[in-house]
Amino acid sequence: KEVSAETSDTVAVAVFRIGEEWLAFAVHVVAEVTQHRTIHLIPHRSDRRLMGLVNIRGELHLCVSLADLLGNEPVDAAPAESSSHHARVGELSPTGRLLVSEYASQRWVFPVDEVAGIHRVGVDRLADLPASVDKNPKRCSRAAFDWDGKSVGYLAEDRIFDSFQGSLK
Repeated sequence: KEVSAETSDTVAVAVFRIGEEWLAFAVHVVAEVTQHRTIHLIPHRSDRRLMGLVNIRGELHLCVSLADLLGNEPVDAAPAESSSHHARVGELSPTGRLLVSEYASQRWVFPVDEVAGIHRVGVDRLADLPASVDKNPKRCSRAAFDWDGKSVGYLAEDRIFDSFQGSLK
């Protein structure tokens, strides 16, 4: 049964963790969640934000670091060795997941540490961001909500994906 993105009083979100931070995307931008797989470097292009390419069922997709954009460090990250790019290729442990998203007809893949699934959140539970965060032009969240005793940042997909698109230029 398909979960609709919104009703008048709820929103469906995919909840996931990067490092110690719990985050959520509107369900309509999440295409799938898959097992972690090898991230292949792009010669002369890969960096902390653009990690490389990943093969999802025979199609190559850009793999980008939401952790880097948000300033988080994945908890399950292996120690990086500056002399070897292979330490970064398999950045997350095999227990991590890849979140495949689609926005404005483009697919993006993000490594995440854990996926908690799809949940409905009442719009009355969406809290405004503190003024110091809300006024930051680089902010990536539209709201926050409590879920399972944790504070979850509800990400603004337009800001996230525009940032990644801008970093490719």
